[in-house]
Amino acid sequence: MISLCLLLAVSCGPRNRRRGKIMSKSAIRIRTDHIHGEYAKKEYERALELLNDRELEEAKLCFSRADSADPNNPEILTDLGSLMGTIYTDEASYVYFDRVLLIDSGFYRAYLNYGYWLNRGNRYKEAKIILNKGLRIPKLTRDERRPLYLSLAYSFHQTGHDSLALVCLSYARRELTDASLLENIAQLELSVNKSYNNRGYALFQDTTDAIKLQEDGYNKIKNTDDLGDLVSLVGFRIKTNNIKEYPDGYTNSMAIEHPENEIKGLLDKNEVPMVLYEVRNICILYDYPLRNSCTICTHFNHSITRKDLAELISRNYHTIYQEEEKTAPVKPIPPPKRILRHKRNETSGTYGIWGHDLSDLRLEECKVYRKKDGSILLTLRIEN
Repeated sequence: MISLCLLLAVSCGPRNRRRGKIMSKSAIRIRTDHIHGEYAKKEYERALELLNDRELEEAKLCFSRADSADPNNPEILTDLGSLMGTIYTDEASYVYFDRVLLIDSGFYRAYLNYGYWLNRGNRYKEAKIILNKGLRIPKLTRDERRPLYLSLAYSFHQTGHDSLALVCLSYARRELTDASLLENIAQLELSVNKSYNNRGYALFQDTTDAIKLQEDGYNKIKNTDDLGDLVSLVGFRIKTNNIKEYPDGYTNSMAIEHPENEIKGLLDKNEVPMVLYEVRNICILYDYPLRNSCTICTHFNHSITRKDLAELISRNYHTIYQEEEKTAPVKPIPPPKRILRHKRNETSGTYGIWGHDLSDLRLEECKVYRKKDGSILLTLRIEN
């Protein structure tokens, strides 16, 4: 069991109370299952008692003795880092969280607490990176994800991305019965809604005409500054049996020509990336390996999952390559007839494809841009 209130309670001076009013709270463990050795457990438990009594310096000494008795224990170091942030400065906590993640990159509480203290230090962009990494840990429970989403919502809110903050809050509150956490979500939701309504954003309408207008507009883009605000990245993390090349058992890209087998191992394949939550119209810019880029817009009847996105990108690339072959006066030379190591010859069809067959391409990630009218455009990072 994890308590989400202890460290906020011991750090609620007037200055900290204002800063922490609607933020998700730093988490400290209240069980000693993962502490090794009786002396370390005793000192750790004593530190928790001292925290309850607000005797912070004494608690720090007990945590430090527990750390000496059970060195490199992520549990102890994470709580010690949060306490250092409470006693001294926000920056004092970061070194402990960095150390934990070097020891165990899958330790959930380190990401949660790191994000909390980065938010307290007004380092919202770094907080978003850390919290998103925490959310990508495999097999997190819904209850473990909730405080991560709540803290991430605060980060988005502070950087002006209120629509994304509301999406995070919707994930945090799903099937939630914890009254105290519901209250925190409601407080932040109230603040975000007030700010969001004042920004004047409008939702992109789900009509055929709207899709056509959006596609025509994006096809005229010549400068990446015209894409809109970069609001998120969508990655594709795939379980693999190739432990030799991928020691952690995961690869971060998938084949575009035939993604079917890799989609089976795609992490969170049926989960909607939060930036696409309740989005129905999606436009994707295809510019590699194309001399003449194009934008293809698609309407969905449901929110778009990672699996939907991977399948859509694959399908559109197949269409692009087929259209190129039909319209090119000079056809691509078949691979068996090419000079050794030569890549696909450039063709001068509709898209002017150069250098790579469809079988060469792998999808690594999508960058998500949003214009002030609420419309969404994705660009692709393709490796070969």
